Amino acid sequence: MHLQVLLDWEDAPSNVDQTSISSVLDLLRRAETVDTPSETLQSVPRALFSTIQKWIALHQEKPLRNALVVWTKWFSLPENLLPTQEILCHPDIKYFDILQSALQDSIGHPALQKYLLHVLRKSMLLLKQHVHTESFEFDVERKWSYLADYNKYCSLFETIVIGRSVNQAEECLHQVPAFEQPLSVRQTWWTILFGAGLIQANSEPIRKLLAEFVFQNYYPTAEPGRHSGDSYRLFLAHSLLPYVMQGSLFTKSIQRSGKVIVSTHGEGLAHLCANLYESKETSETCGGTILRYLVANCNTLNPHATCYILQGLDENKTWEMTLEDAEFAVDLPFKTTFSQIQRVVLLRHCISIVSKLKSVEKHVPEDQAARQTHVQIRLAKLQSSLKEDSQLYWNTPVEGKEFNRVPIAEGVSANWRDDQFGQWIELVDGATQQAQWAEAPEQFLGSQALSHMAACASSDADFKDYVGEYAQRLFNLVQGKTFLWKPLAQALRDAYFQFPNQFPNQSPRSGNIETATIARTPSLGNANLLEHPQVEDVILEFINNPPLPRPEYLLDAAVTYREIDDVGNHILDVFADETTGHVCIFDMLNRLRPGHEAWGLQVLDRVLEPWLQQKEPVPMVAKWKRTTQTQAIIILLEKCVQRLEDARSYWDKIFLILALEPHPRFRFLLEWALVSISQRVTILETSAALGNSSLALRNFGLQMTISQLGNADHSNPKNISSLIKVAMQLALNPPLLIGPFSHEEIEADNLSLLTELIAMSASPKIPIRHEAQWCFPTLFAHCQGQGQVSITENPAFVAMDKFIRALDKYNAPPEARLLSSFDVGKDMNLMTLFEGNYLRVNPSELPLMRTADFEEVWARDTPETVAHIAPPCLPLGNGNEEWSYEIHVSTPKAQSLPSRPITIARPSTRKPDTSSYLTPRAQAPLQTKSLALDSSFTIPTLDDSLDFLYPSSAKNAPNGPILIASLIEFPHNLGGLSRASEIFGCTSLHVPDISVLKNQQFKNVSVRSEIHVKIEEREGQDLATWLRSQKEEGWTVVGVEQTDTSIIIGMPGGATDSTRLPSMPKRSIIVMGAEKTGIPADVLVECDVCVEIKQWGVTRSLNVQTAASCVLFEWRRIWGDGR
Repeated sequence: MHLQVLLDWEDAPSNVDQTSISSVLDLLRRAETVDTPSETLQSVPRALFSTIQKWIALHQEKPLRNALVVWTKWFSLPENLLPTQEILCHPDIKYFDILQSALQDSIGHPALQKYLLHVLRKSMLLLKQHVHTESFEFDVERKWSYLADYNKYCSLFETIVIGRSVNQAEECLHQVPAFEQPLSVRQTWWTILFGAGLIQANSEPIRKLLAEFVFQNYYPTAEPGRHSGDSYRLFLAHSLLPYVMQGSLFTKSIQRSGKVIVSTHGEGLAHLCANLYESKETSETCGGTILRYLVANCNTLNPHATCYILQGLDENKTWEMTLEDAEFAVDLPFKTTFSQIQRVVLLRHCISIVSKLKSVEKHVPEDQAARQTHVQIRLAKLQSSLKEDSQLYWNTPVEGKEFNRVPIAEGVSANWRDDQFGQWIELVDGATQQAQWAEAPEQFLGSQALSHMAACASSDADFKDYVGEYAQRLFNLVQGKTFLWKPLAQALRDAYFQFPNQFPNQSPRSGNIETATIARTPSLGNANLLEHPQVEDVILEFINNPPLPRPEYLLDAAVTYREIDDVGNHILDVFADETTGHVCIFDMLNRLRPGHEAWGLQVLDRVLEPWLQQKEPVPMVAKWKRTTQTQAIIILLEKCVQRLEDARSYWDKIFLILALEPHPRFRFLLEWALVSISQRVTILETSAALGNSSLALRNFGLQMTISQLGNADHSNPKNISSLIKVAMQLALNPPLLIGPFSHEEIEADNLSLLTELIAMSASPKIPIRHEAQWCFPTLFAHCQGQGQVSITENPAFVAMDKFIRALDKYNAPPEARLLSSFDVGKDMNLMTLFEGNYLRVNPSELPLMRTADFEEVWARDTPETVAHIAPPCLPLGNGNEEWSYEIHVSTPKAQSLPSRPITIARPSTRKPDTSSYLTPRAQAPLQTKSLALDSSFTIPTLDDSLDFLYPSSAKNAPNGPILIASLIEFPHNLGGLSRASEIFGCTSLHVPDISVLKNQQFKNVSVRSEIHVKIEEREGQDLATWLRSQKEEGWTVVGVEQTDTSIIIGMPGGATDSTRLPSMPKRSIIVMGAEKTGIPADVLVECDVCVEIKQWGVTRSLNVQTAASCVLFEWRRIWGDGR
C-alpha cells in the first residue's frame, strides 16, 4: 500500500499536500509493528528517492517543497528505511548532485535551504563508501575530515544566507576559501552559497559584503574545472551581475581627493572582470557570458556599470575571444542609449575587445564566414562613430576639435544687447555636448568679449548690465551643469581684476542711432563689477549653496579617469573641477580692491542675516547652513572692517550667533571670527588713542571678552567655553601695533584672565570646568615665558598649574580637541580655513577646496593681471607641504589653544505659554500597577514540589498556547520567556533543562513568574518526535521563523479583516528558535505554519523574549481569553 501511494505521488505531484506526506511517513514509521513484508520495506528507500528525484526534476516550487519535506522526514524513519549505500554512492544515481541541484533551485526559500542542509548532514553520516561525482567527493578513510568541512559549510550557509546578520557574516566570511584553493567541499557548493546570499530578498549590508568578497577573493585565477566554470558563469549571470550593476552602489562608493574621483565599487567590478581566468576546456567564456547578459538587458543597463565592465574585460589577458563573443561586443553599442562621453568609453573598449578575435582560417563554413563579415562591417561602423563622437573630449589636440562659435558683431547698434541675447539663445539651443556648453562663459564673458563690449557700450552701467545679465543666466544653468561653474567663475574673476581698469570714456555718437557703432577710448577706472545686483546675487548664491556636481557627473569623471594611454596620460578631458570655480570666488573676496570694502560689508550683512534671525532652541542641523558661509564671514571681516563702529557692531553680532550655535564646526569658525574682529577692535581703538597721549594703549578686544566672561550666563556652558578660548587666543597673540602695549597692562590682563580661569575650574558645569582646566597651564606657561613675576610666583597659581598638569585628562586630551586645535598666530591662513582638521570633528565634512587649487588658479594669472590684483588679506599658509586629510592630526604646540565646542542647548528665555490655564486639564491617569502582595500569600521555595502551584480547577486552568523554549540556551532568555508565558496565560512552557529555574540569571529576569506558569522539561533532540505526537492529538505546531511562506503578523488591517483566516489556530504549540540559528530543519519540517513579525527597520532580528511576547499577544488578540 505504501509503495502504491508513492507511485501515485510520482504521477500526480500537484495533488500531494503535506498532510498526506505526514500520514504516509507515519505509516512507514510504524511499518515494523504491523508485520509489513521485508521485501516491501527494502523497496521503500528506492521508491522514496525516486519520488524525490522526479519532483525535483520538475523545477516547480510546490513539487520541490514536497520533495524536500519528504527528504527531511525520511531521516526520522527507522534505520532500515533510511537511504541505502547504493542510493548514496552509486555514480549513476548521483544522489549528491541532485541534492546540490535542489539547493540551487531553493535559492530565495530559507526554509527549503534549511531542509537541504539538514539532509546533507544526515546523508554524510550514513556514508560508508567512496563517492566521486562532478559536484561531490568523499573519501571514507578521511571521513571525519570531510564531515567537519561539510559541517563548516552548512554552518556558514546558515549564518550568512539564512541568519542574515551582517555582523555574524562579517566575522565568519574569512573562513570561506578562495576560488582556486583545493577543497574537500567542491567549488560549486560555495558558488551556490554566494548566489543565495546575493538575492534581492537578502538585506543590503549582507549583499554588499558578499559582493566585496567576490571582487577580492572569489573568482577563478587558474584553470577551473568544467563543472566549476559552468557553475560560476551561471552565478555571474543570475546572481552577481543583477546586483553589482545597481547604480546606487556606484554613487555611494564615490571617493574624492581634489580632482581625482574614484568609485571603489566600480574599481572592484573592473578588477573582477580583468582577472577572470578563462577556461580552455569549454567554448563558453566568462567574458562571453557577461557580454551576453549586457546585450540581453540593454534596455535597463546602468551606463557606468557597463563602462567599468568593458574596461575590465579589455584588460583581461586570458580571454580568448570567440566569434560569438565578438558578435555580442559589436552589437552592444547599437542597442544602448548612453550619453556621448559614456558612448565614447563604450565604443573604445568594444572596438579593443573585438580586435582580440583571432583571424578565421580561409577554409571555413559559409555561415561562419558570413558572421565574420558581419562583425567586420559592424566594427568599421563603430570605429567611424568613435572618431566622430570623441573629437570634443580628447585631452590632446585633435584636428576638428574646435566647433563653430557664435560670432560677436564688429559694430554694436543701440539694440546690441538684444542681438547678443539672440546669439545666446542660438548657442543654448544648438549646444548639445558638455564641451560646447563649457565654452559659453568664455564666449560671452571672456576677456576678448568684454574688451569688445567695453569699447562699444554706451555707458559703464550698460556694460555692467551686460556682465550681470549673462552671469545670472549662466549661473542659473550651473546647478544642472556644474561643469559650467569653473569657466563662469574664472570669467567673473578675470572681469573683476581686468575691467574696468581700462574702461572707456564716453564719446559722442554720430549717424543713425539704430546702426551707428560706438567708438570709445579706454581710460583708467575703479568701478566694481561685483556691485551689480545680479553679479552680487550670483556670489551670494554661491556662498549660500556652492554648486556641487551630480553623482552621474562624478561617475563620468571616475570612469574617464581610468582611460589612460600606454605611458599613463589621461586620454579624455573630463574632470570634476568645480573646486576651481569655488577658489576664484573666494580669491576675489580675499583680494577685494581698495575702495570696495563697503560692498564687502553689504555682502557680509546679507550672509549674516539668517544667522541673526535664529530662535532658540537652534537645531544642530539646518538645511540652509553651509561651511562656506562662515568661511566667507571670516574673510570679509578680516578684509572689509575698517571703522571702529563697524568693528564693535560686528563683534556684537558674532557674539550673539556664537551664543546660539550648537554645531561644532560652525562654532570653531565663529570663534575664529570673534578672535579676528576682537583684534580689529583693538587695532582701531588703539589707532584712535595714538593721537591722545593721555590714553594708555590697551588690549580692548581681550578686555571686552574678559568682561563678557565675568558676566556670562552659566546656563549656557558652551558659550562660556567659547569665550574662554577666544580670551586665550587674544592673550597669547596680541595684535601687532605701531606702539606696543605696556608690560604692566599685559600682565594685568593676564592676571584678570587667570583669576577668571581659577573660578571657572570649579564650575559645576563640566564643559566650563574642563575648558578652564585645559587653558590654565597654557596661559601660565606663557606668563612664565614673558617673565611676569607677580603671576608666576603666586603660590595659588603655581599649585593650580601643578594640579592640572597631573590630571590624566590634561595629558591625554580627546581626539576632537586635537583636531580642533587653533593658534591665531599660526593658523590665520587659507590652508587652515579650507583644509583644517576642524572639518574632521563629528559630524565631519570633506574639504570643499584645497590650497593646491588656489595655486592652480594663481598660475593662470598673466603678469598684466597680477599687477592689478590686490594682495590677499589671508595668506595661503603651508600649501606646498604634503598633507593627507585622512590621516593627519596636528598636536597642539605649547602656545596653541585647543578648541572644544560643546553642544549643550541654552535654556529658552521665552515667556511661558499661559493658554493651557484657560482650558480645564484632563484628570491625570491613576497608576494601577502594584508591587504589594496579599499578606496571606506565601512564596514556596524551588525545592518544594511544584504540583500545588497548578490547581486542577477548570476555571483557573490556563487555556493559552503551549510555548516551546527547548532550543533556547541562555538562562536570561528563558527567564524572559517564563515572564511572557505567565503574562499571556500559556498552558505550559517547555525548557531544555528544568534546573535552569534555580539559575540566578533566570531569576533576575523571571521575577517569580515561574511559580505561576507550568514549566516542563523537553530536550531539543526529542522535540520533533514529541511534536508529531501532539499533532496527532489535534494541536497545530506554529514556528516563529522567517521563511518564504511565513504568515506576517502585525500587518495593518489584520484585526478588522473578517475574511482573513487566523494566523494561529486556537490549539497552538508555538516553537521559538535558537538564538543564533533559529529552528533546525528537523523541527521546522514538523511546523504546520510559520509566522514572522512585521518589521519596518533593517536589523531583521528581535530578541527571543520580545519576539515571543509579540506572537503571544497576537494569539490573545485573535482568541481573547480562549474560552
